[in-house]
Amino acid sequence: MNITELKSLIKNVIDKKGEVTIQEICKELNYEDDFKIAAAVARLENEGTIISSGEAVVYREDGDAILLGKYRIMTGSKINKEKLMGNQE
Repeated sequence: MNITELKSLIKNVIDKKGEVTIQEICKELNYEDDFKIAAAVARLENEGTIISSGEAVVYREDGDAILLGKYRIMTGSKINKEKLMGNQE
């Protein structure tokens, strides 16, 4: 799957779910390459389509915690404007 197709799928997942982690995107797309997902997410961030919106905390059995970045559609982005205007396909 090329990066353009992956970015489109990721935008759809985020638009549908609202706020997701990279791991949730992988699970939703049934895609195991989290590094490729992370690269596509970074490109979407650089384009101003999505934005980091905080962290999800995962607690491990040994007491440590892992922070996973969460992402959402950026307010003011083209996809958000289309949704607000009712022009979403």
